[in-house]
Amino acid sequence: MAHFNIKEIFKRAFGYEAPTQKPVIPSALARTENSLLGQPFYGSDNLGREFFLPVWLDGYFIPFAVMSMNWKKTYVSTSMPERGGSVHELINIDDYVFNIKGIFVNELNDFPEQEIIDLHNIFKKNKSITLKCALSAIVLSGEFDEKVIIRDVKFPDMQGIEHAKAFEISVESDMIFDLIID
Repeated sequence: MAHFNIKEIFKRAFGYEAPTQKPVIPSALARTENSLLGQPFYGSDNLGREFFLPVWLDGYFIPFAVMSMNWKKTYVSTSMPERGGSVHELINIDDYVFNIKGIFVNELNDFPEQEIIDLHNIFKKNKSITLKCALSAIVLSGEFDEKVIIRDVKFPDMQGIEHAKAFEISVESDMIFDLIID
């Protein structure tokens, strides 16, 4: 049987001795449950599993949601004669656009008809609705009052699946203006 000294091999290979004491690892910090703006970071799906960044649209919980956000500015660029380049003038910050994807899953293994009806009822509203999510609250808090309008809803093909239906909702920020007539 071969005899060897790991400590000595480590010293020869790497030029220093391995620590002899176990490192002290601080205990993990308590997890933050809510964003700085008061939105929850965690929610539970209809099966009771926890997930990150839950989304509510007009008080309706969006199941298995993932959300992307797009920021855009409008500039007017003017070419400079007799000079290289151009001058850029910021006109405004465009509406914030959010794309929400989710999946309706019927627990009874039936087509999720009621869930689609509920979403359609939200879609039919001819007014701003509230979007609640820790990610969207970053830009929608304040002057937007977390209000959005629904641009479109898509239901992509899902071949061979009877009890689930994927969907995609495109919404954009809607700032409330007060018209004052003197």
